[in-house]
Amino acid sequence: KEKEMVKVLDVQFIKAGEELEIAKEEARLKEERSREVEKQLEIVNENVASSQGGIDKCKDEVEKLLVKKKNMEDQVIEHRELMQSIGEQLENQTELIRNYEMEMEGKMKESDKFREEIKFSQSELNFIKLNIEEVKIEIVESNLTVNKLTVKIAEMEIELEDGRSSS
Repeated sequence: KEKEMVKVLDVQFIKAGEELEIAKEEARLKEERSREVEKQLEIVNENVASSQGGIDKCKDEVEKLLVKKKNMEDQVIEHRELMQSIGEQLENQTELIRNYEMEMEGKMKESDKFREEIKFSQSELNFIKLNIEEVKIEIVESNLTVNKLTVKIAEMEIELEDGRSSS
């Protein structure tokens, strides 16, 4: 279960890295577009200076391009913020993974310690079982000896009775 969590975090980490790369590529493309828009704006400005007749038309176009440029700059800023956010998420995920790995390492050591304790306890239990079996054997032998002595005492009492009755 914990290994699955590590795998899930690894997958999330990889996906976040891929998202970061995509966001970087999008930001680069938008920066290129922004430069293109700036170049187009320069061309429009040159046309305005050389052509008095199309000044109004050019002003509208310039305004549109400025709006586009502003929008693209805003998008670039948003993408940079997104990249920063994704980077922070990656750092957080990495820290979580490190913490989880350290915790798992501790759990594994604790598990190994418990295994050793169980081995030792099992060994002690086997020793105690062996002692119990030896005591059972001794009890059986003692009971056998008691039974033999009881029979012998009964035989001696019979002989004593027989000796008294014959005298």
